[in-house]
Amino acid sequence: MSSLGDIIKRRILEKVEHEYENLKDSSVFELNVEPRPEFTYVRPEVNMIVNTITDYIVTGIPQHILLLGWRGSGKTTSVLTVIRTIKELSEELRGKNIFLEKYFYVNAREHPSQREIFETIIGKSFRGFSFSEILNELYKVLEGRTILVIDEVDFLQSNEIFYHISRSTKVSMIVIAQNVNWFKSLDSSIQSSFRPTPIFFKNYDASQLKEILMLRAKYGLKHYEESGIALIGAIVANNHYGDARIGIRALYYAGKQDKWDDETIKQCVETAVKEVEAYTLNNLSIRDLIILSTLTEQSDTNVAYGIILERLRALGYYTFGKATYFRALNFLQNLGIITLVKKKVSKYYTYEVQVLVPKELIMDAIKKNIHKM
Repeated sequence: MSSLGDIIKRRILEKVEHEYENLKDSSVFELNVEPRPEFTYVRPEVNMIVNTITDYIVTGIPQHILLLGWRGSGKTTSVLTVIRTIKELSEELRGKNIFLEKYFYVNAREHPSQREIFETIIGKSFRGFSFSEILNELYKVLEGRTILVIDEVDFLQSNEIFYHISRSTKVSMIVIAQNVNWFKSLDSSIQSSFRPTPIFFKNYDASQLKEILMLRAKYGLKHYEESGIALIGAIVANNHYGDARIGIRALYYAGKQDKWDDETIKQCVETAVKEVEAYTLNNLSIRDLIILSTLTEQSDTNVAYGIILERLRALGYYTFGKATYFRALNFLQNLGIITLVKKKVSKYYTYEVQVLVPKELIMDAIKKNIHKM
């Protein structure tokens, strides 16, 4: 009679030998791992980032960058890969006093207040401290050649951070925004001191996606077919805004089966779309999820706003003003999970919303979010 250990060992070996036989390195296909230089696709926008950062390292004169583009176009992956690579290489040039001393990455959706961002950079809480005391600590941490990346800046509650850092430090800032008009929304005093160079990441086309996926296949699979990878790239480019995340997960499913016919590829892309939708929803705040679930029932954004506030209060969460509400709607539209349509009602205008993800996925994400609290 087989022991439990024998049974488990046999099942594991069966999976390795059959279901996962074609996988060489499954981490290549994960969406939440740190970007790796060996399979980072170097598009023209990456060269622009490299040139700007290297100029800063050599001269010490701050140059700021504003990255714009659709979700899945490689903005965050590209900039973090460039910075980490430069940080490693700059150690070799330390003797010539040409090096990047440090860099910080902060996601504004996770840390929306200026104080939270300052505390994240400094590495400790400053509860009970005055704002001037926090600024003094911040400036000490940011001394030397330092890069600060702030992702999803659309969610910042205050943009004063750009005024303070650009006026009082030699930090080079790289900000990543979903809203193409984000910079125009800044106060004129912040615009004049910040002045970033905008770099727009276009959606990947089919040939670019093929190159990205071929790199992933090289490191992650034992066997693959170029024609199947090309088809994944074409479907994702034509039907899913060139979202590389969908392509990467579709490649994983096709590679795991080691099947590259047209029908299998289409099924793998459909599976990847559902997975990326669930991944996106599971990374949203409870506020955004309540907004989405309400909009599946009430498409008029003005009417939905009141219902959303009532539901948040019932759950014991903070409510928010209309300006924050419409920023959240724009963010959700940039994620590709809602579509906003302007509509005139009597003498006034409102927006109607079409939610593009299944309600059951939204409700599952809400349950998981509440369970984590």
